[in-house]
Amino acid sequence: MLEKYYKILGVNENSSPEAIKKAYRRLAMKYHPDRNRNNKRAEEKFKEINEAYKIITNPEEANSQNNFNDFNEFNGFDNIFEDLFGESESQDQIYETNKNNYKKIKINLEDASRGSSLTIKIFRNKICENCNGHGSIIGKNFNMCNSCKGTGFHSKHNSFFNIKQICPNCKGMGKINLTKCYNCTGEGIKKIKDILRVNIPRGVLNKTRLKIDGYGNIYDIKNKKYGDLFLDVYIKKHKYFYIDRDYNVNYNLNVFFLDFLLGKFYLVKTLSGYIKVKIKYSSLKKIKFKNRGIYNLKNKKISDFIINLKIFFPNKINSKQKGFLMNLKNSFEK
Repeated sequence: MLEKYYKILGVNENSSPEAIKKAYRRLAMKYHPDRNRNNKRAEEKFKEINEAYKIITNPEEANSQNNFNDFNEFNGFDNIFEDLFGESESQDQIYETNKNNYKKIKINLEDASRGSSLTIKIFRNKICENCNGHGSIIGKNFNMCNSCKGTGFHSKHNSFFNIKQICPNCKGMGKINLTKCYNCTGEGIKKIKDILRVNIPRGVLNKTRLKIDGYGNIYDIKNKKYGDLFLDVYIKKHKYFYIDRDYNVNYNLNVFFLDFLLGKFYLVKTLSGYIKVKIKYSSLKKIKFKNRGIYNLKNKKISDFIINLKIFFPNKINSKQKGFLMNLKNSFEK
């Protein structure tokens, strides 16, 4: 009966207690509800993991019908975390704040290929320069915040964690100003516009997320701590090229059917210059040029450049052209 519980933790019956504990710790941290909010699947997985660990470490529980219907049915859950992590997880300070900024930017394929820099505009909350975050011009004219009793935080019990939220009344300062700053109306923070010059690394993929430290919102006025700025990079659709799933650069070359039969040289533009290619009837429909594509930031390699031949025919032919083609056809049949 215990076999399925060992399987849940990814161990076997011969595993040492230390190995079982290590496996449980890794999975518990991965699927904990406070790390996977509004994720029912993770919540169920978390219950399953804890049930398995409890029964494996206490086999008498295997015959019990009291499986988890709720997290609180776990007797001594905090004690388990103390045993695994050395201290109660409920003592961790987790701050819920809107500290990070997110912005979408679009670049062309050439810029993604060689790297570039661009100027962006962002709006973010910063410490008021007029009052230095105090919310008061005087800077000393304060009373203790009655909402948080001067702590700057409110505690909120959530599952097994004691989550600390910044007091909205005093913005984490623990005190209320009596003479409000005219620039920030006593908030201590001010939304401002920042102009930044950011570097886009060579070889970024579409939907790459770049992080710029310290350019988010102020989230701790007392200690002057800022969140981060995250840039979501999107590559614009190119007029001539497209990227396939292997990150190769593709180009569709339209070739007249007679040029395909008789042969012809084409000068084709790539992201790194021009290449001269001869098209003839023996050519494959795909012509590949190694390492002439785009640099891939993920695997540090340069992809290939692929020419896809698109043979086209005239929409209409006149009688003279038809006669020529008939003579050509007959010449092959002799």
